[in-house]
Amino acid sequence: MSPAQLLGTPGDSGIHGSKGNVLNSKYAQLQTYAFHSQTNKHMACPSGMTEIMRGFSFLYFDSSSGTGHGVPLSNPGSCMKTFSIQPIMECTTDTCEVKGDDSSLWMPVGDIPDGSAASEYYPQEELVVGDEDSDQSDRIKEFLSRCTVCESPSTVMAIHSFTSQDLAVLRSGRSFGSASVSSWDVTEVVAAV
Repeated sequence: MSPAQLLGTPGDSGIHGSKGNVLNSKYAQLQTYAFHSQTNKHMACPSGMTEIMRGFSFLYFDSSSGTGHGVPLSNPGSCMKTFSIQPIMECTTDTCEVKGDDSSLWMPVGDIPDGSAASEYYPQEELVVGDEDSDQSDRIKEFLSRCTVCESPSTVMAIHSFTSQDLAVLRSGRSFGSASVSSWDVTEVVAAV
């Protein structure tokens, strides 16, 4: 007799189980964010956040076929642990092809010394990467922004004042146009200019 012939009709439904326990933790829904220093030094995570990793600020890659991909700067994917120029693999529904003629954009440092123009500070000559005899990756890294990926127990919001005043602390109940802050205080505002 086959197993299919041994099966009978379905039985009655059982009683429902008890309700599960509620996870009582402020870390139940962690969020991850990337913060870019725009210098060649890593920044610390804002107060209340935990550092996950450090890297280089990545912006965008492009290939000769016209496809490209950018990453939102707050996304952890915009912080690459290592700096390297790698070929891109492009896949369609039928095939995958390695493209070695790609380019990538990385966030430059913005801390140009006073009295220097960008054209004087950044290298004007082509810097070679990947050539065993003349690899200049270390020199390029001097000009790349560093980033830190942080884990947060709460969602980070960007609040813009549309004035020349900095928003250092928001008070509970204060209204901002059509939005209002009513049930929490922001004790630290991370701002980038």
